[in-house]
Amino acid sequence: MSKAISITLINQDQRIDKFLLKNLKHVSYQIILKKIKGGEVLVNNQKTTPNYRLKLNDTILVENYDDKENKTYIPISSQKPVQPSFGNFIVFEDDNLLVLDKPWGLASHSDSNNEDSVLKKVQDYYLSNPVLTKKTNGYLPQLCNRLDKETRGLILVAKNQLTHTFINQKIATKEIQKFYLAKITGYFDVPEGLLEDYLTIKENCVKISETKVNTEYVKIQTAYRTLNINHKTNSSIVEIELLTGKKHQIRAQMNFYHHPLINEKKYSRSPNKPTGNLGLISYKLVFNFDNQDKDFGYLSKKVISLDKNKMIKLLESL
Repeated sequence: MSKAISITLINQDQRIDKFLLKNLKHVSYQIILKKIKGGEVLVNNQKTTPNYRLKLNDTILVENYDDKENKTYIPISSQKPVQPSFGNFIVFEDDNLLVLDKPWGLASHSDSNNEDSVLKKVQDYYLSNPVLTKKTNGYLPQLCNRLDKETRGLILVAKNQLTHTFINQKIATKEIQKFYLAKITGYFDVPEGLLEDYLTIKENCVKISETKVNTEYVKIQTAYRTLNINHKTNSSIVEIELLTGKKHQIRAQMNFYHHPLINEKKYSRSPNKPTGNLGLISYKLVFNFDNQDKDFGYLSKKVISLDKNKMIKLLESL
C-alpha cells in the first residue's frame, strides 16, 4: 500500500531521509535510501533526493509501504554499528561530545569547493546507522568550531542540540581556551608576548593593521611563546593561544610580523611555492569554566590535548 504524509510547520526544513527514518515504522535507513533512489518516495508527485529539505504543505507519498514489520528490517537491538571512517581521528568521546583530530587537507564543512569534510563524514555515519539516529531522535551532530582546510587539529562535535548550544556559548564567552603549535619562518626577538592588532576581511582575504583603519576592522589578540629556535633552517616553533578567534587570524598575523607559517600558501610573501602541510596544529582545548550544570558540570576544567612533543616533532619535520 501507499502512505501519504503532509508536512506541517514543525516538520519543515528537515531532510526527507531523516524525517522518514523517524516517521516510518520498522523501516531501516538503508531501505529508506533505496526507496528514495528507486523513485518510490514522491514529494508533490515528483521524485526526490535524500537531502531534499521539506517545505510547509509538501505532500510525501511513500509507495509499497507496509506498516507491519518489514522483511528486511533488523531489530535495533541486534544491529551492529559499522566502524566510522573517522575512527582514527577520535581523541575524546562521550554521550554529548565528540572531539576529532582533523587531518591536514580535510575541510571542516563541505561547500562548493570541498565535497568531503569532517561534518560530512560524521553525519553520513550517523545517517547510515539506525542505532545512532534513533538514539538521538534523528538529530545529526554539528560542529562547534571549525579549522581551515590547511590546518590540522582539534574539532568539537556536538551530538545533541543541548550540547551544541552549551559549547557555542562557552566559546563565545571565551571560557574554552584554544592553543596551537606553529612552525614559523624566523623567530620573534621577544620570545614571549601578546600581539594586538586589527583585522578585516576583504574578498575572502584577511588584512591586518596596527590601528583601527575604519569600522570594518576588529581588534584581535594572539598570545605566543617561543618553544625552540632552529637557526640552521631559520625557523622556530611557537605555542599560540588564540584569544580572539577570527578568520585566518594566526596565519595573517604571523605574516604581518614577517614570520609566515611554514608552507603558507595564501599570506606568505615568499616567491617559492610551498608544497608541504601548513605549519599549524590546533593541539589543546581547555574547558576553563566553573560549571554546576547537571548535564555539563563534568566538563569543568577538562583539558583535551594531542601529544605535544609528538606534534612538535611533526612540525619540525615540515
